[in-house]
Amino acid sequence: MLAFLNFIGPWVCGAFIFGIPVALAWWLSDGFADVEISSSGTRVSVASNPHTQRAGLAVVSNSTNVPVAYID
Repeated sequence: MLAFLNFIGPWVCGAFIFGIPVALAWWLSDGFADVEISSSGTRVSVASNPHTQRAGLAVVSNSTNVPVAYID
């Protein structure tokens, strides 16, 4: 029985540390209904980063053609 508790203990702690906050956030935000995780809405393109003044890769929104994130 002690071996089983030593095996299951870290999993239970991990569930409390990570699982409960994620489940609570999911419940409070209606299942992240407004989050769109789709590769069809963005593309990778070359753009100039205004913070570093260097050209590089950026994730660009297809609907607005505005860089969403810069890849260094």
